[in-house]
Amino acid sequence: ATDMNRELVANGAPTEVETLDFEWGQPLNVDPNLSDPEKLVPQPDSPGPDSPSPDSSASDSPGPDSPGVEPRDADAAALRSPEIDLTEHHSLPEASPARPSIGQSPSERAKSTWIREALRSIRSRLLPFVVVGALLGIVSTALFLSALSRAADGAATIAASSSLRSSRSFLLSELRKMDSSTDDDRSSLGCEVETLNDQLLRFASSGPAASVARTEVDLTEDFFQAATEEPGVFDGALFEKLSSAHDATDSALTAEEERQLSAINSARVFATALGCATVVLGILLLVLLWRLVSDSLMAPLRNLSRAVRRFGDGDLDARAQPGPDDVGSVAGSFNEMAETTSRQILRLTSDAQRGAQLRLITDALDLADSERDVHRIVEQALELLAPLNPSELLAIDGVSSNLTAVAQHPTAGAAGCPVALGSGCVAMRRGQTMVFEDPKTINACPMLKRHPVACSAACVPVNVNGYMLGVLHVAAEVGTPPSADMVDQLVTFGGQVGARISAIRTLDSTRLEAETDPLTGLANRRTLEARVGDLLRSRTPFVLAVADLDYFKQLNDSYGHEVGDLALKEFAKVLQANVRGHDLVARYGGEEFVLVYPEMSVQPSLEVIDRIRQALAQAIRAAGLPSFTCSFGVTHSSVGDSVAVIVRAADAALYTAKDLGRNRVIYADQALASSYFGSGNQRSR
Repeated sequence: ATDMNRELVANGAPTEVETLDFEWGQPLNVDPNLSDPEKLVPQPDSPGPDSPSPDSSASDSPGPDSPGVEPRDADAAALRSPEIDLTEHHSLPEASPARPSIGQSPSERAKSTWIREALRSIRSRLLPFVVVGALLGIVSTALFLSALSRAADGAATIAASSSLRSSRSFLLSELRKMDSSTDDDRSSLGCEVETLNDQLLRFASSGPAASVARTEVDLTEDFFQAATEEPGVFDGALFEKLSSAHDATDSALTAEEERQLSAINSARVFATALGCATVVLGILLLVLLWRLVSDSLMAPLRNLSRAVRRFGDGDLDARAQPGPDDVGSVAGSFNEMAETTSRQILRLTSDAQRGAQLRLITDALDLADSERDVHRIVEQALELLAPLNPSELLAIDGVSSNLTAVAQHPTAGAAGCPVALGSGCVAMRRGQTMVFEDPKTINACPMLKRHPVACSAACVPVNVNGYMLGVLHVAAEVGTPPSADMVDQLVTFGGQVGARISAIRTLDSTRLEAETDPLTGLANRRTLEARVGDLLRSRTPFVLAVADLDYFKQLNDSYGHEVGDLALKEFAKVLQANVRGHDLVARYGGEEFVLVYPEMSVQPSLEVIDRIRQALAQAIRAAGLPSFTCSFGVTHSSVGDSVAVIVRAADAALYTAKDLGRNRVIYADQALASSYFGSGNQRSR
């Protein structure tokens, strides 16, 4: 029955279940959901879990050959049978986990849990204080009792001494009257003398009063014996000695009383000080105990407050200590909030850092004046955006669709993509960023499968308004491609690079169109005047030659403007082939060309120009063009201080060559120019 009660309590039944008394052998059926103790009574006629149903009771009834037995007797016999397993007929439900107390709300259970945790903490920390307090109490009590005992002994000694002194004084007065006393008085006085002498000797057995007490006792006995032997006779000398001894004893006893009184006062002072010290220590212990209890009860709140303060000060790792109580639930909620906020702050910080990097790269790209500068900035940017990943920029040149590696990671090196044409790059062909985790997957980039080392990759096309300029190729280990954040940065960076390259190419194209002649590709008149002006400002000496094709109008009229254009282009090629790298060749207008030779004297320039004239004849024959010649007018920069003056002097030489029969080289100085043009500024043929 006791075991059954335990099982019922474990299954949630009330704890007030009483022990059931039942007759052994009587079946007991227990409902697992039964919670009323009054219903836990034996039910002899109810079937057990394995008992037959009422419908089959007829088949189990005793037959004609069976003795008539009641069902209860049959069950009792079955229980007494050793072959029957009791657990088979009286099995109990398995114990379920303990459930919370009935009637408590969640807040009450949390509060009780918090109190239990606080009390457990208090008990663990209170033990040292209890031990110290108990030791201090025992010591202070022992000291107080010792002081009280000394005071009591001193008081008793003072009382005994005072009583003894009074008795001895009375005895001395009685001895003074012995000469007139009767025999009965002497007999009783003798008993009193003997008693008081014994008391005095016992009281003054040690200390300074012992010798004087012995003297008084001896003199008392001598005086009493003398007065007894000679009644009526008074020995005055002996009585004087006795009186002196009595006074000495009285002084010794008085001194002892004063000493005991001083000891009592000392004990009283000590007891008072001990009491004050005990009170102070008790107060200190109470304060410490209050602090301990306060710490134990308020520690979760203080821990939560400190965590909140640290998190507010910027410590993103600050967390509170969660617990089963209300404060612990708040701490858990704070930890979840802090975790979410920390992730958001870290993400925003990372985004801000990436944004700062991209702004820095944008500023650098804005300062780039050429594609070479852009390529250098790309290399530095790859080290910032992909510190450990091999990466490169493959760019399409301005003429064909060939891809060339123009920039690579300065430390990790190039990714080594084997693509050669823009049409062979999947990212450029689709115009979108592609990320490949494994070259063995069915949809991997074909170029990735041709890498010398297996890797994953991210390919970011570099384009402007749909016009492909190249691709950023970043490699990583197989299965771990560049992260999404890195790819996002590379996409933004690719757009910035494409925009800057496009701007530089557009600017170069515009500048080229503004500075060159569209037919011959030579510098135009504006460029010529700017370059010559620079030479004049830098005081660099130079030779300037003006060339003009002879009878060019007839060539156009006879063979057409197409042949005339071919003649101009062929002459431009001859000029470019016979100048130095820093020399300038320009089309001045129509069929006129200008050559500028910085830091060259007149005579060498005449020889060079004469070679040009001879080379033109060879080039015309090789090109199959109609024959034509050219006249040259040469001058030096020393003839004037402006472009117009110098060109006018060269024109004077040119027209002189025309007048002398053409196809020749003539040099002119300021005198020839003045004589040819006069004082006017306008030249005329």
